[in-house]
Amino acid sequence: MKHKLIQRLNHIQPADHLQRIEFPMDETNLLPWLASQVAHQKVYWHDRKTKTEIAGFGCADCIHTKDAGDYFNIISLINKKLSGVYPDMRYFGGFNFTGEVVHDPYWQTFGKNYFILPRFEIIRKGNNYKFALNFLVKNNDDLSRLLRQAEMIDHDVPELPDIMPLLIDHEHYPDKPGWDAMIESALDEIEKKDFEKIVLARKTRLQFADKLNGFHILQNLKKLNPDSTHFCIQPELEKQFIGGTPELLYRRNGDNICSVAIAGTRKRGINELQDELLEQELLSSEKELREHKFVID
Repeated sequence: MKHKLIQRLNHIQPADHLQRIEFPMDETNLLPWLASQVAHQKVYWHDRKTKTEIAGFGCADCIHTKDAGDYFNIISLINKKLSGVYPDMRYFGGFNFTGEVVHDPYWQTFGKNYFILPRFEIIRKGNNYKFALNFLVKNNDDLSRLLRQAEMIDHDVPELPDIMPLLIDHEHYPDKPGWDAMIESALDEIEKKDFEKIVLARKTRLQFADKLNGFHILQNLKKLNPDSTHFCIQPELEKQFIGGTPELLYRRNGDNICSVAIAGTRKRGINELQDELLEQELLSSEKELREHKFVID
């Protein structure tokens, strides 16, 4: 694959806009492949609905503002950069919730927004795999730099380990008394009709006996929740935002928007009959129906 990529690069022409090279490739395990690459910036996306999986590393372009920039301007900029010639070229990233300046040291790297177009990608759609290269080459120096980067791609893909390092300590923020106080405060606000629903959250710091691999954690998330959407954004070494969610905020196709609203859970039963009883209990629960309506609204 590396030889084919370098052959294609030797025939490209400099231009003042983003370009893309794509070609089919053999089946590859994307997460271990991504974990093995030596790069500061990495992205991963697994869409449970379309069965699409994408792993990318390096940076062909980055849009990142720590102190300024609003949603519509940035989305417009991304749309302007993307060309209809390359329908699978896309930026990965997001905005923070509030749009305010980020002071938490754990999130400062991401700033108010962070979007990246990866340099190298593997895209899996069902059982079909392809390799892609995104680039902006304006002169021969840019081309030489790109060729050197292509030479560094690692195709020796070791499996990720199955066993996590030993957990030796953990700490919650807030602690138990602080959490209880948050609950009381939330109930007071709801009682006063200031809010109808409040979602509380806390931060947990975990300390392990050995260095963690975020892609190892993501692999375990996929095994535990195979029907979720999984993602990773790594803006620099040893800083990753990873997750797995069963919910779809929205997917837009032209003028159509699809959203998946999920609320309410029950544990599985020990047999089909118990599963059905638990399902009926869930569907007839006034509390769960109210929760579901909150999510839909």
